[in-house]
Amino acid sequence: MDAYLGHSADAILTGTLDYVEPKTKISYYYLKNVSVQLGAETKQFHFSDFLVIVKNLTNDSFLLKTKVDALPATDEKTSVSLSSGNLVRVSGVVNSFSSPSNPGQFDEKAFYKEKNIFYQMTASSVTVLGTKTNGMKQSLYNLRDSLKKVYETCMHPKEAGIVSAMILGDKTLLDADMKSLYQVNGIGHILAISGLHITIFCTLCYKLFFILRFPRPIPFLAAFFLLAAYGTMTGFGISTSRAVIMMLLGLFAVEIGRSYEPLTAMAISAVFILLQKPYAFLSCSFLLSYSAVLGVFLTYPALRSILPNSLLQERGRRRKMQASIFRKCLFLCLEKLGSSLLLSISIQITTLPVLLYFFYEIPTYGIFLNLLILPLVSIVVVCSMLGGILGLFLLPLAGFPLFCVTQILHFYETLCHLSLKLPEPVQILGRPSFGQILVYYLILAFVIWFGYKIRLGEMSHQSLAVLCIVCAIIILQYRMPPSGLQFTMLDVGQGDGIFLQEENGRTILIDGGSSDVSNVGTYRILPYLKYYGIRKIDYLVMSHSDEDHISGQRELLEKQSGVKIGCYLMPELPPESQNENYQSMKKAVKAAGVPLYFLNTGDYIQVGRLKLNCLHPDKSFQNDSANACSVTLSLQYGLFQVLLTGDLEKEGEEIVLRRLKEGGSAGFTMLKTAHHGSKNSTSDAFLSVVNPQITLISCGKRNRYGHPHRELLERIKDIQSRVFRTDESGAVRVLSDGKSFSVHCYLKGEK
Repeated sequence: MDAYLGHSADAILTGTLDYVEPKTKISYYYLKNVSVQLGAETKQFHFSDFLVIVKNLTNDSFLLKTKVDALPATDEKTSVSLSSGNLVRVSGVVNSFSSPSNPGQFDEKAFYKEKNIFYQMTASSVTVLGTKTNGMKQSLYNLRDSLKKVYETCMHPKEAGIVSAMILGDKTLLDADMKSLYQVNGIGHILAISGLHITIFCTLCYKLFFILRFPRPIPFLAAFFLLAAYGTMTGFGISTSRAVIMMLLGLFAVEIGRSYEPLTAMAISAVFILLQKPYAFLSCSFLLSYSAVLGVFLTYPALRSILPNSLLQERGRRRKMQASIFRKCLFLCLEKLGSSLLLSISIQITTLPVLLYFFYEIPTYGIFLNLLILPLVSIVVVCSMLGGILGLFLLPLAGFPLFCVTQILHFYETLCHLSLKLPEPVQILGRPSFGQILVYYLILAFVIWFGYKIRLGEMSHQSLAVLCIVCAIIILQYRMPPSGLQFTMLDVGQGDGIFLQEENGRTILIDGGSSDVSNVGTYRILPYLKYYGIRKIDYLVMSHSDEDHISGQRELLEKQSGVKIGCYLMPELPPESQNENYQSMKKAVKAAGVPLYFLNTGDYIQVGRLKLNCLHPDKSFQNDSANACSVTLSLQYGLFQVLLTGDLEKEGEEIVLRRLKEGGSAGFTMLKTAHHGSKNSTSDAFLSVVNPQITLISCGKRNRYGHPHRELLERIKDIQSRVFRTDESGAVRVLSDGKSFSVHCYLKGEK
């Protein structure tokens, strides 16, 4: 379909509605058995799953039509509710999902590929062709919505969002800040339905039928039906599917009188999931879910055998036989605490490469925080389920159990905030290479084998295995120091962001903002830094105060991201040239406790062999335009020279041009064009003096300004300079040893 589609195309699709995921301003309609016909093409394409994005019915631009006998056809907006199983026809624009354009950026295409969804449509109208419904599935979705309504009514929105995610798998209410807080502290896993939730739910159901003295196999069949219903209601995510299949295999083993082998059950569940979703094999959710299970059933028993606990446990048993009741309880608590700590360590050790590969960082205190969090999760799950069910019959009955849940969640939040106040709460290690991951797991496999031998009494040198684990962790953290200068023009959309790292590891970020990418600091700049294991920006530089240059910088200053900022540099301007953004950034820097310095003509930054000379503006330079006040920097690294011009305008260009001539400049290796390639910047006279071999342009895809303009591209072509643009090449990375250089485009490889 890509050959016919290009980037996007008008299309009409027909398919069966599976379920609707409402969001704030839009809704996601997930369709199955879809036929797509492109506007100008007679060729049709068929998909098992498809995502349709529609504007909510409260938006006048969205039109819902009906075309069935039971309902009158109309072109007016109607309140007809769609149900699972409805046959619908949708008109709109089909798009492919976006791929990351920077290292570390979220891969939307891979995320939906895991779900067997390859394209999306932005709908302009939806026509209901048939009212046939999937009664069972729609009833389960209605039950989920009713339970969510109970949580919304009886709880604060923040807690209601957490409970809806934990119990119903519905994250539409989940507060973004709370999600981030849980993830950065290493307890984000409790927001996903996992083995613990399924075990609690299944045990309650199974035991209830036994207490009611139902004969076999009714308890098993009832548990099977309820687990299948619960999985369907919550969307059967990968962790849910794995837990449901493993639980059902365990119950079936009990039912037929056979022993339960968890690793075999895990393998069967993996095969079943991959047959349904083959692209899930390399997804984060699949790898994390199964590596955690391996940590429980392989790494944990091995570490129990390796660590010298058996003798201590034997001594503890003798003491307990002679101890008082208080001491017996104390010994029992210590044993449970030790086992829980070892289990948490085992899971962390096994999932560590996966966590680093997808998230580039680990929480420093996550293991210890989970010791306090996990014992209460069972109470949260049981009380949430109980409160939701009681609330369906009589809302006030849900008050007490949900009040208990609220208090526990407040405790969780307090612990998370306290953890972030401790020294170095997050360890940013960067993404490990495949070679590092392979070596790590080979060493871990040896440790597990070693533990197995110890259990059989064939080995007794425990310290060797512990040393292997330490070596494996060191290997995973090891990163080659940067070689020479690394210069990256990030793809921040319609904006600017340039990152420099010299051979000693010192870093500089010049600008960092966007006018068309929301939260560019969180979703573009920070992931890049963490991907390469960058823990500190030594110099954060603002060229000028336009939002498309500072919005991401503001996020870095205001958020606890784990990336430290050494100092902030901005031009010192007379009061007449200081706008509101300029003043707000000064306040943000001071509020963040970051040292503030000013950068004007004649000033420079020296970092090893890297030198940045400021060519503009003077302290006395006055202009109403923030662009005219752009800091212009001349970068020198041996023979490698770059001119960075911010959004410099004609008046500023003339000043810089004069200073370049006075300094006897003989041209630059690279030029970062001013103002994203506007036609009124980077004049012929300017280009003739700068004479760059490489010209860099930072601009957004299909931006409304038409950047870069054809006139500018013609001027650059006339001087035979090669052009690299972020809208076409993604992040542009330049490596130099001070003599030669190479250019690497994230979307197009090496140039």
